[in-house]
Amino acid sequence: MTTEVNSLPGAVTHSQKTATTPSLGQIWHTRSMIAAGIGNTLEWFDWTIYAVFTPYIAKAMFNPSNPTSALLSTLAVFAVGFVFRPLGGLVFGNLADKIGRKGVLLTTMLMMSVASLMIGLTPSYAYH
Repeated sequence: MTTEVNSLPGAVTHSQKTATTPSLGQIWHTRSMIAAGIGNTLEWFDWTIYAVFTPYIAKAMFNPSNPTSALLSTLAVFAVGFVFRPLGGLVFGNLADKIGRKGVLLTTMLMMSVASLMIGLTPSYAYH
């Protein structure tokens, strides 16, 4: 007596397997959504850290004899970054559509690295 594998009790048929198994496109979509969520969370964490440490940044980077001006100057830097973020997304998003995402991603990462290095090398107000 011969028995086919698919007719065994509990065996999954091809149609059942494909109905429950996600396609490669669904897997990539899910991974992209998770990566975007993590990136967005980290970005908002970065903005929050800057906002929390604004008084300390103001004291270190601007004239401490006028704390109101120093705080407003620090918040102005925050505002400039916040305003230019979507503009950069428009510019680099269109550029990525035209010349490719990988090169634009590497370029923006390099620009952020150089900007972070410049922030780290900037002397505090006390050295002026």
